[in-house]
Amino acid sequence: MKNMVLLAILAFAVSGCATTSGAFYRHRQARKLCSAVTLLQKKEVPAAMELLTTITTDQGVAGVTDEAMFRLALLNLGTEPDKRQIVKSLQLLKRLEEDYPASPWTVQAAPLQKLLTETKELRRNLQKLKILDIELEQKRDLR
Repeated sequence: MKNMVLLAILAFAVSGCATTSGAFYRHRQARKLCSAVTLLQKKEVPAAMELLTTITTDQGVAGVTDEAMFRLALLNLGTEPDKRQIVKSLQLLKRLEEDYPASPWTVQAAPLQKLLTETKELRRNLQKLKILDIELEQKRDLR
Protein backbone atom coordinates (compact mmCIF):
# COMPACT_ATOMS: atom_id res chain seq x y z
CA MET A 1 0.00 0.00 0.00
CA LYS A 2 2.83 2.39 0.91
CA ASN A 3 4.49 1.68 -2.43
CA MET A 4 1.28 2.46 -4.32
CA VAL A 5 0.90 5.80 -2.51
CA LEU A 6 4.54 6.69 -3.14
CA LEU A 7 4.19 5.71 -6.79
CA ALA A 8 1.06 7.84 -7.15
CA ILE A 9 2.77 10.83 -5.50
CA LEU A 10 5.84 10.40 -7.68
CA ALA A 11 3.74 10.17 -10.86
CA PHE A 12 1.76 13.24 -9.85
CA ALA A 13 4.90 15.20 -9.03
CA VAL A 14 6.64 14.31 -12.27
CA SER A 15 3.65 15.10 -14.47
CA GLY A 16 3.05 18.34 -12.61
CA CYS A 17 6.63 19.43 -13.15
CA ALA A 18 6.42 18.69 -16.84
CA THR A 19 3.33 20.82 -17.36
CA THR A 20 4.61 23.60 -15.14
CA SER A 21 7.90 23.57 -17.00
CA GLY A 22 6.02 23.72 -20.31
CA ALA A 23 3.94 26.63 -19.07
CA PHE A 24 7.04 28.49 -17.93
CA TYR A 25 8.74 27.89 -21.28
CA ARG A 26 5.66 29.10 -23.19
CA HIS A 27 5.48 32.19 -20.98
CA ARG A 28 9.20 32.91 -21.47
CA GLN A 29 8.87 32.60 -25.25
CA ALA A 30 5.76 34.81 -25.24
CA ARG A 31 7.68 37.44 -23.26
CA LYS A 32 10.50 37.32 -25.82
CA LEU A 33 7.95 37.92 -28.57
CA CYS A 34 6.45 40.86 -26.67
CA SER A 35 9.94 42.27 -26.22
CA ALA A 36 10.61 41.91 -29.95
CA VAL A 37 7.37 43.74 -30.77
CA THR A 38 8.32 46.50 -28.34
CA LEU A 39 11.72 46.80 -29.99
CA LEU A 40 10.01 47.11 -33.38
CA GLN A 41 7.79 49.88 -32.04
CA LYS A 42 10.97 51.67 -30.96
CA LYS A 43 12.41 51.15 -34.48
CA GLU A 44 15.17 48.92 -33.07
CA VAL A 45 14.90 46.47 -35.97
CA PRO A 46 18.27 44.64 -35.66
CA ALA A 47 17.66 43.87 -31.98
CA ALA A 48 14.10 42.75 -32.72
CA MET A 49 15.32 40.51 -35.54
CA GLU A 50 17.88 38.93 -33.25
CA LEU A 51 15.21 38.15 -30.66
CA LEU A 52 12.80 36.83 -33.30
CA THR A 53 15.55 34.62 -34.70
CA THR A 54 16.13 33.19 -31.24
CA ILE A 55 12.43 32.42 -30.90
CA THR A 56 12.29 30.72 -34.29
CA THR A 57 15.33 28.55 -33.61
CA ASP A 58 14.22 27.50 -30.11
CA GLN A 59 11.70 24.73 -29.52
CA GLY A 60 8.42 25.76 -31.14
CA VAL A 61 5.44 27.12 -29.26
CA ALA A 62 2.18 27.49 -31.20
CA GLY A 63 0.91 31.05 -31.08
CA VAL A 64 4.40 32.40 -30.42
CA THR A 65 6.87 30.79 -32.80
CA ASP A 66 4.48 31.07 -35.75
CA GLU A 67 4.04 34.80 -35.20
CA ALA A 68 7.78 35.23 -34.79
CA MET A 69 8.38 33.40 -38.09
CA PHE A 70 5.94 35.63 -39.94
CA ARG A 71 7.37 38.84 -38.50
CA LEU A 72 10.94 37.73 -39.16
CA ALA A 73 10.09 36.77 -42.75
CA LEU A 74 8.81 40.31 -43.33
CA LEU A 75 11.77 41.94 -41.63
CA ASN A 76 14.27 39.81 -43.57
CA LEU A 77 13.05 41.42 -46.77
CA GLY A 78 14.23 44.88 -45.79
CA THR A 79 13.34 47.82 -48.00
CA GLU A 80 14.89 46.51 -51.24
CA PRO A 81 15.17 42.74 -50.98
CA ASP A 82 17.88 40.90 -52.85
CA LYS A 83 17.89 37.24 -53.84
CA ARG A 84 19.37 36.07 -50.54
CA GLN A 85 16.78 37.94 -48.47
CA ILE A 86 13.92 36.59 -50.57
CA VAL A 87 15.19 33.02 -50.22
CA LYS A 88 15.59 33.45 -46.45
CA SER A 89 12.05 34.79 -46.11
CA LEU A 90 10.63 32.05 -48.30
CA GLN A 91 12.33 29.42 -46.13
CA LEU A 92 10.73 30.87 -43.02
CA LEU A 93 7.30 31.06 -44.66
CA LYS A 94 7.52 27.47 -45.89
CA ARG A 95 8.54 26.33 -42.42
CA LEU A 96 5.63 28.30 -40.96
CA GLU A 97 3.27 26.55 -43.36
CA GLU A 98 4.70 23.10 -42.54
CA ASP A 99 5.01 23.47 -38.77
CA TYR A 100 1.87 25.52 -38.08
CA PRO A 101 -0.71 24.78 -40.81
CA ALA A 102 -3.68 25.88 -38.64
CA SER A 103 -2.09 29.16 -37.54
CA PRO A 104 -3.70 32.45 -38.58
CA TRP A 105 -0.17 33.61 -39.40
CA THR A 106 0.07 30.84 -42.01
CA VAL A 107 -3.09 32.14 -43.67
CA GLN A 108 -1.64 35.64 -43.79
CA ALA A 109 1.68 34.32 -45.07
CA ALA A 110 0.20 32.51 -48.09
CA PRO A 111 -0.16 35.58 -50.37
CA LEU A 112 3.28 36.83 -49.35
CA GLN A 113 4.82 33.44 -50.06
CA LYS A 114 3.20 33.40 -53.52
CA LEU A 115 4.40 36.94 -54.25
CA LEU A 116 7.96 36.16 -53.16
CA THR A 117 8.03 32.97 -55.22
CA GLU A 118 6.90 34.93 -58.28
CA THR A 119 9.44 37.66 -57.55
CA LYS A 120 12.20 35.08 -57.29
CA GLU A 121 11.17 33.61 -60.65
CA LEU A 122 11.01 37.06 -62.26
CA ARG A 123 14.50 37.89 -60.99
CA ARG A 124 15.78 34.60 -62.40
CA ASN A 125 14.20 35.35 -65.79
CA LEU A 126 15.57 38.89 -65.75
CA GLN A 127 19.05 37.54 -65.11
CA LYS A 128 18.70 35.14 -68.05
CA LEU A 129 17.57 38.01 -70.28
CA LYS A 130 20.56 40.10 -69.25
CA ILE A 131 22.91 37.25 -70.16
CA LEU A 132 21.19 36.78 -73.51
CA ASP A 133 21.38 40.51 -74.17
CA ILE A 134 25.12 40.53 -73.46
CA GLU A 135 25.63 37.54 -75.76
CA LEU A 136 23.63 39.26 -78.49
CA GLU A 137 25.70 42.45 -78.13
CA GLN A 138 28.90 40.42 -78.38
CA LYS A 139 27.69 38.73 -81.57
CA ARG A 140 26.79 42.11 -83.07
CA ASP A 141 30.24 43.46 -82.24
CA LEU A 142 31.85 40.53 -84.07
CA ARG A 143 30.07 41.41 -87.32
